[in-house]
Amino acid sequence: MERHVPYHGGFIDKCIGDANMGCFPIRRTRHYAVVWLCWSGLAHNAGRQRAGYRPIKIGIGINTGIVIPGTVGAPHAWMER
Repeated sequence: MERHVPYHGGFIDKCIGDANMGCFPIRRTRHYAVVWLCWSGLAHNAGRQRAGYRPIKIGIGINTGIVIPGTVGAPHAWMER
């Protein structure tokens, strides 16, 4: 699903497990298009249910405001002592 974010003018800040965080420039509303594309991408759920499988569920959150992306942590935290 992360291919939709750059296509609509955003960038992927991080991927953690099965979660993606996409960021968009100020005053862009194209993130709503990405949300719709991700949600409608689960259209195959009807076929899964007919085949006896549980539907895939997703959660989508939208937050607005200033983002300062970057790595948080001590510069040498990975080094063994």
